[in-house]
Amino acid sequence: AAGWALSFRMKLAYYGFFVLSPIAALAITKLLSVVAGWLARSPWIGKALANIGKASITIMFFHRTVEYTIPDFFYDGPLWAAAIVITAICYLFHQLLLQMKLTRALFLGSYKEANELLRPLSRGCA
Repeated sequence: AAGWALSFRMKLAYYGFFVLSPIAALAITKLLSVVAGWLARSPWIGKALANIGKASITIMFFHRTVEYTIPDFFYDGPLWAAAIVITAICYLFHQLLLQMKLTRALFLGSYKEANELLRPLSRGCA
């Protein structure tokens, strides 16, 4: 209302207003956590949120690539619909990575699978 933009641009080293920007960020985070907690009371929504949470690193890493490669007609509709489509594509990619031992070790950081894959190599060195 006062004409101030509560923007936050880390690349440009602009962190917004000294007190107002962090308070706004904390308020939005709290609001999202309350809404997520309310939604998680439903068994099937709670399970879906838990699965998306397990895939969150893959989603965060891959979402910009998907965003730049999907057709522009996804953006003609509401922003939340594009966000759901992008998240779903990234989640499916995460599920593909879970299918093979090599991809779990290389891309998902599975210590167990990495040890299993490297064990034959270490026997040959002894």
